Amino acid sequence: MKKETVWRGGFYVLGLLVLALGLTLHNKCALGTSAMSTTPYFAALVWGVEFGDGMFVFYALCAAVQLFLKPRREWLSVLGQVVVSLALSRVLNWMDAAIMEPEALWGKVLLLLGAVLFTGIGAALCLSARLIPGAGDGIVEAISRRFGVELGLTKNLFDLLCMAVTFVLGLATGHFMCALGIGTLVGVVGVGRVMAVFDRLFQKRLEALMGLE
Repeated sequence: MKKETVWRGGFYVLGLLVLALGLTLHNKCALGTSAMSTTPYFAALVWGVEFGDGMFVFYALCAAVQLFLKPRREWLSVLGQVVVSLALSRVLNWMDAAIMEPEALWGKVLLLLGAVLFTGIGAALCLSARLIPGAGDGIVEAISRRFGVELGLTKNLFDLLCMAVTFVLGLATGHFMCALGIGTLVGVVGVGRVMAVFDRLFQKRLEALMGLE
């Protein structure tokens, strides 16, 4: 096996683990979780569903929608997203049980900053390996390509849709703003900036190690 392949797989797995840590910290800061995680986290808080299980259902739905948006030749990659999502959901459940929510506000703010940092780095590492995209990234890319909407704008609109669904669920169940908060907005803005800085600093070096120059 070529060392470039080992580096590529290693960075991909590392990215998934770092991403899982970022998502978990975003929940534990109790200031509002990441936009795509709002509905699964709402289900965890209100209906007692394990967060990882809720994320797997969300990712599976994202994959299912992609089957209608993408050509048949890309379906195998979409099914791969389901497998990766299942593995990620197990890690999320473990981290969710292992990490405790701080009581002090300064602790919550530190967790939020760590959440934005780790989520951005994890997502950037996964994308840099150019293997199986996350189901959330996959559906954004599929919608963008199918309807000819710019990728960044599609991501923003999809985040807004996720938050709107959670908002409506909160109104319907009486748990208003249960998973939404200032941390959600910080994540929407901050994660993309972290990814941009990480790519600027490390992308070329990573591509060289993985043989993707």
